[in-house]
Amino acid sequence: MQSKGVTSKAYLEMDCTIAGKDTYFSKALQDAVVGTQNWRWHQTPFYLRGTEACAELQVKLVFEGAGQIWVKDVELFRAPI
Repeated sequence: MQSKGVTSKAYLEMDCTIAGKDTYFSKALQDAVVGTQNWRWHQTPFYLRGTEACAELQVKLVFEGAGQIWVKDVELFRAPI
């Protein structure tokens, strides 16, 4: 992400709907953007337990103020803990 003039926090949020269950979320508040920043990697982890399967996944950009954000090259990784 790259930002320009972000007046309050902007951050990634990921919603994961578990098959046969509810929707849960993960917010990357520890990696929030404020002000003007050049291109940086940002991530928001989400942990599935045992045999849980994600039926639907949404990645969102949340703004708590004004400004501009550019996003490119969004990737989803699966990794063991």
